[in-house]
Amino acid sequence: EGYIQASTIAYDTRVMGIVSTDPAVSLGAKDTGNPGEVPIAVAGRVPCKVDASYGAIHPGDVLTTSPTPGHAMKAEPVVIEGVEIYKPSTTVGKALGTIESGTGTIEVLVTLQ
Repeated sequence: EGYIQASTIAYDTRVMGIVSTDPAVSLGAKDTGNPGEVPIAVAGRVPCKVDASYGAIHPGDVLTTSPTPGHAMKAEPVVIEGVEIYKPSTTVGKALGTIESGTGTIEVLVTLQ
């Protein structure tokens, strides 16, 4: 309905990006900003809230939405005929940082798939 909200479920297929505090490019935004809207990164390198309660996160790990509202978590692949794949339309990017447990913020390369 034209509104964006933080995901609250794991592997959410409705994911569309990562809320960015400092986007390099802002499409459709007015110079003064759009009241009530936040920039969404759909590409690039941005900080991202993550929850490692579901598994430690290391550089290169694929990230997906988490049950923790507005956070990403490490995505676990499924094996189909010996090939590891990630559930389509659920990944938001690749971790560029490490967090062993709990919640925090790490740099992420946004790569929606």
